[in-house]
Amino acid sequence: MKEKRLKIFISWISFLLLILVVALAIYLFNNVYFNIVYFIVAMILMYLTSVDKPLNNYIYRKIHL
Repeated sequence: MKEKRLKIFISWISFLLLILVVALAIYLFNNVYFNIVYFIVAMILMYLTSVDKPLNNYIYRKIHL
C-alpha cells in the first residue's frame, strides 16, 4: 500500500512541477532572457533527475521492487 501511495505522490508532484515549468515558460516566452532561463531550468532538472543521487536510488528501488 505504501508503494502505491508513493507512486501516486511522485506522479502528482511530477505533474505539478510540469505545469509549473510550462506556466513559467509561457510567462517568460516574450522575455529577452528566455533562452538563459530555459537553459538554467534544464540544468536544474538534469541535476535533480540524476540517477546517482541517493534519494533517487532509494525511490527507484522502492518503485521497482
